[in-house]
Amino acid sequence: MTMARMKKHYSAPELPKIPGFREMTAADTTAVRELLTRFLGRFDVAQVFSKDEEVEHWFLSGQGRDVGGKRVEQVVWAYVVEVSLPFPNSTMLADRQDPTTHLITDFISFYSLPSSIIQSPKYDTLQAAYLFYYASDAIFSPSGSSDDVERHETKAKSKLAERLNALSQDMLSVAQTVGHL
Repeated sequence: MTMARMKKHYSAPELPKIPGFREMTAADTTAVRELLTRFLGRFDVAQVFSKDEEVEHWFLSGQGRDVGGKRVEQVVWAYVVEVSLPFPNSTMLADRQDPTTHLITDFISFYSLPSSIIQSPKYDTLQAAYLFYYASDAIFSPSGSSDDVERHETKAKSKLAERLNALSQDMLSVAQTVGHL
């Protein structure tokens, strides 16, 4: 494979492709904590996020500072996928302005710490993005009542793998945009 073809083959997309993929905000903290708790609860050993303040500290506290329209000195970058669903019994809620509920279905984050490059005439710093925490409700999606347990597990794991690949691609496109790839 030529270098040009390899670059094209392994390049990250310019923009995220998953509808609703956006940067996490403080308003998402509770939903992210609940999703992380449920997702990480599948493992024998996992971080426990018992308070919203812990999630906010780990994923939102180091937003860096703005320099020329770009954030610098930010360490952790966190993203969610938010979908809008019709609100149940929306006709009964006349006082509600927006008859939709916003659901966080996925969470992904990365951290980036610059590394010094010694004795390079061209570069002095290496920027790299490292996958941090992630969670998806794809693993909990029902596969139909006729499935046996083993078949359900296989389908759920396949859905999760597909979703995590899509999330990783979108995260790579964001990391590239903010200058970490």
